[in-house]
Amino acid sequence: MSRLRNWWRVLPRPTAAVMTVRTVVFVTGTAAILLAVPAGYRLDGRVMAVAGAVAGIAALVPRTAWVDVVEYSAVAVWVGATVVEQVPVEVPALFGIAVMLYLHHTFAAMAAALPVNAEVLPQVLTNWAWRAGAVLVVSGVAGIGVLLLPRLVQPVSSPIAPLVALAAASLIGVTLAFQLRRRG
Repeated sequence: MSRLRNWWRVLPRPTAAVMTVRTVVFVTGTAAILLAVPAGYRLDGRVMAVAGAVAGIAALVPRTAWVDVVEYSAVAVWVGATVVEQVPVEVPALFGIAVMLYLHHTFAAMAAALPVNAEVLPQVLTNWAWRAGAVLVVSGVAGIGVLLLPRLVQPVSSPIAPLVALAAASLIGVTLAFQLRRRG
């Protein structure tokens, strides 16, 4: 029994900041999976239990592949529901899934970087949350723009148009990669 007490004493005590970050990982992971499930199954106890269990494991061990399992599960369930079950794509649910996946990913990265007993200044969490919010706002505006673009632009029946779009997207990607590499 004394060995158990000694083992318990050496365990690191989690701080409130770390537990908050891991709670966000759990909540956003569970929400992403539940939003991906067709509406008729979301409140099923078994579906909620599986979503919560997978997201809970990812929150407990954020440095592992369980974070990816949560994110890939949400995407696979959504694709399966839309392709196999023929569930119509609901734009608000799709945006909700995207938001939850981004928040899950970014807070899992923070949880992975923080030791369990880390003393974290509130300003660090606030700055992280503001950055995540800014990314979501910019992404949301861009996503809405992409949704509205086909309604605003006349269709082009040229075989060159997709190649121009691909070249533009590739150029943007290469430029961003170059800029990021230059900074580091």
